[in-house]
Amino acid sequence: MITGTGGGEWTVSLKDGLVKVLKGLHTPNVTTTISAKDWIAITLGTLDGMSAFSSGRLKVEGDMGLLMKATKFFKKYTPPGPAGAEEKQDELIRIKQVLSLPQRFATGPVMGKFLKAFSKKQILANKCPKCGRLQLPPREVCAECRVRATGWVEVGPEGVITICDIAYYASPDPLSGESRETPYCSAHFLLDGCKGHETLWHELKPSDIERARKGARVRPVWNEERIGAITDIKYFEITD
Repeated sequence: MITGTGGGEWTVSLKDGLVKVLKGLHTPNVTTTISAKDWIAITLGTLDGMSAFSSGRLKVEGDMGLLMKATKFFKKYTPPGPAGAEEKQDELIRIKQVLSLPQRFATGPVMGKFLKAFSKKQILANKCPKCGRLQLPPREVCAECRVRATGWVEVGPEGVITICDIAYYASPDPLSGESRETPYCSAHFLLDGCKGHETLWHELKPSDIERARKGARVRPVWNEERIGAITDIKYFEITD
């Protein structure tokens, strides 16, 4: 059934390889209802039938499986081209190219202070004035009290492993885009002065992976040249 201007009711009968279009409804196995505008769009291929169904623009009653088979019997409408036009057009040329755009991001006052301290070999957490919990990495607002965390406390630099994840499948480094050497270990480090979930995520020294375990004591290994970035810490190494 097609609603709107130019709409009406028709039955499409398919039997023994013959297709008949009959005006009116003649005991159909499946019934579809759609507006004339959307029906034309589906016919021309500008509207996907499944998208129309999922959005409610095409309503179906009856044997849904039979309707799904209809796509095998009816070809997509192709408007006639000018006389003498070639049916097959030349394939478009495709060019694969990777674009690199230099970008700069502002760290903001809270994360900026945290990263700047790295250049001085300091690890800072900010403190909630209401509940006293520390946040590492620091965040502008306490995640529990929803008040601005204005205090700062130096923590660590040593601590313990709470969670570690060893990867054996090569994946690109998110900072450089280059594939990492495997295996590598990422871990959550609970630094001295912190408690609970106040952990810092970083990497463990590759040669210490076999000794990685919960509760192992660690310390950061700093890069000689530091610029105020998370990479100022080369990795953490196990000390016990």
